Amino acid sequence: MRCTMWRSTVATAVLLALVVGGAMAQGKPDEQAKLYAAGKKAFAGCAACHFVSDPGIREDADWLKLNQVTACVSAGDLTAETRQALDVFLSSPETLRPLRVDQNFKPEEGLACAKIKVPATAGSAFLKAERESIRSGTPPKVRLHWQASQSGQTLTIPAGDYKVIGYRFYRPDAGTDVKEAKTWTISVTDVNGCADLSIAKDRETIFSFEPVMHGNLSVEAADEGVKLEFAIRNEKGSVLTLSRDGKMCLPEFLILDRTQKELYRGAFENT
Repeated sequence: MRCTMWRSTVATAVLLALVVGGAMAQGKPDEQAKLYAAGKKAFAGCAACHFVSDPGIREDADWLKLNQVTACVSAGDLTAETRQALDVFLSSPETLRPLRVDQNFKPEEGLACAKIKVPATAGSAFLKAERESIRSGTPPKVRLHWQASQSGQTLTIPAGDYKVIGYRFYRPDAGTDVKEAKTWTISVTDVNGCADLSIAKDRETIFSFEPVMHGNLSVEAADEGVKLEFAIRNEKGSVLTLSRDGKMCLPEFLILDRTQKELYRGAFENT
């Protein structure tokens, strides 16, 4: 599969994503309450590296759609009922969400803030504050979100020391009306933190990640043939995932002999 948005032949790799699926349950209030409670309990094992979806961020609808078919390493195989419960919990307006920081963010009085410069490509990031910063008044979880711009924009963000647990970059199909375009998403998540981010009041911090992909192909001899693995990584070595309209981009491979005769073709699996 050739994905031309970033002019790169891409592949997928490990997606440490929460499995959610099914439509919002329709039923009596007590049934909804049970589903909500079950979804909240199930999400507890995933909250270390995943944030609750935000209805104010359009691309999160794709994230929910994508997670209907991906596997959660902490939860294992989930039943249809559990997926439905997770969907109810993640979509509910009652669910507590990280503080969203975007161009419309207005800090509460007394909250120490600073400036952060984000890339020109639209994106978002999930930040978790370090313990000492939380004790000094920094919000524990922040969802940074920004729109595409000519050379990047500067946002106001609560000061503190954070870990970047995950981030995403978004781009619509080229030459298509933005409101109707399908969205391409590059994402990476690391429970231990992709990087440390210190937001100080006396200077502007740069969010240094960029939507750059590097393909890594490995070939190993196996008992009955060869083992092929393909992953995409960023410049820091973190594994990336590429999707479009909430669907994984699964790359294809083609094996030829010396005469260019096709021996085998297929698609890399999402593992």
